[in-house]
Amino acid sequence: MAKKRVAERKINNGSIFLALIFFLLIFAGLLVYFKPKFTGFATNVIGTSTSSYDFLNGVFENTKFDSEENAVVLDNSSTGSYTSQVFDAGQGVIFGTIIYSIDTPPNSGLNFFARSCDDVSCSGESFSAVTETLNFTGRYFQYKTDFQTSGNSPKIYEVNITYSNLPISYSVNIESPTATTYNSVSVLIKISSNAPNVWFVVDSGASESYTGELNRSFSEGQHTINVIVNDSVGNQNSSSVAFTISLPVQPSCGDGSCNGNEDCSSCSNDCGECEEETQTSENTTPETTQEEESSVQTPVTTQAIQTVCSPDWQCSEWSECTDKTQTRTCNDANKCGTNEGMPALAQECTPPETCSDGIKNQNEGGIDCGGSCEKKCSIFTIVGGAVRDLPETGKQFFKEKILNKILANKTRTFIIIGAVTTLIIGFFAFRFFSKRKVFFQFKILNKENKK
Repeated sequence: MAKKRVAERKINNGSIFLALIFFLLIFAGLLVYFKPKFTGFATNVIGTSTSSYDFLNGVFENTKFDSEENAVVLDNSSTGSYTSQVFDAGQGVIFGTIIYSIDTPPNSGLNFFARSCDDVSCSGESFSAVTETLNFTGRYFQYKTDFQTSGNSPKIYEVNITYSNLPISYSVNIESPTATTYNSVSVLIKISSNAPNVWFVVDSGASESYTGELNRSFSEGQHTINVIVNDSVGNQNSSSVAFTISLPVQPSCGDGSCNGNEDCSSCSNDCGECEEETQTSENTTPETTQEEESSVQTPVTTQAIQTVCSPDWQCSEWSECTDKTQTRTCNDANKCGTNEGMPALAQECTPPETCSDGIKNQNEGGIDCGGSCEKKCSIFTIVGGAVRDLPETGKQFFKEKILNKILANKTRTFIIIGAVTTLIIGFFAFRFFSKRKVFFQFKILNKENKK
């Protein structure tokens, strides 16, 4: 009886193993049939989203899409080109980098060209040679690859384009007051802008939030209003205006004008104090005392002086370092309408070393882990770091033998990973069910022995 149970246990274990092999073959077949499709355009987007597009949407000239390699290759020719479709970022952006995976056998090469466009047909824009850094602006993007070889064809796999949103340019217009002279102490303040936040400062006072037009009283003399508009992410703009308050002179005797309640019927020139009539004869000229002469006001003629407008550039703080670039906005407070002397709006920068920059720096044990970083490095990170730290001969061996020979074919890579994963799961499942089977059979055997 015991031998029979052992034989049955072996048969059941063999059935489980055969079932695992069967499921493994089905999994491998599905991978071959539904082989992964790699894209010719992936994105790293800040503040927006987009879709990925396949190589098949591009234009092939003496080239083709190799479904086995999931790559673009030459089609029985020594030269050719591949032009991608026009990609739409949804709005005007800054295209930062273009990163791609290529395989260039001896005596072969690939050249990359790109262009950004304002319309979906890219009419009028020409391609420019690029490396990794782009720094193009526009809504639409397209790249082109030239192939050449005298032997085996070069291959291009994935292409990744990174871009970021353009800084928002807010408008600001001070409708009132204007750069003029006002004869009243009450002046209307009216500002228009498309920014979410509007602030104004009168002379050197405190900043005030502008919520709508208002009247403000000013003392006699010159005043300045500075307006600043901004949002929560650092985009801003500003403008200012200078104006003068000059109150009119009140009517008085001796001001050289006939005004108020003055009776000027007996005055010939200065309608000032007219208490006594001045007696004159036809042949005499009234004498003018020295005191009266000093009171005579000489008209002053004001001539318009033409001045040259000199820009007063006011710039915002530099933005955070993104894709090795910082940006800022600059506006002319004098509104001269020229770009003369305008400071630079963009500059190169070096991102600060952090535990989330995707780079092994500082004293990290791996990428963004270990050392001064709180995150501990996993076994995969340690192994990857060890591979990167191999001598050049080791790196060359790893690249040529492992990456280029074994893992270059994406379908093969997925099959290998799937097979290894299935074997590991199958091994532990086999051990688990075997122990469970022996346990139950042992209990049955004990019961029978007791009987």
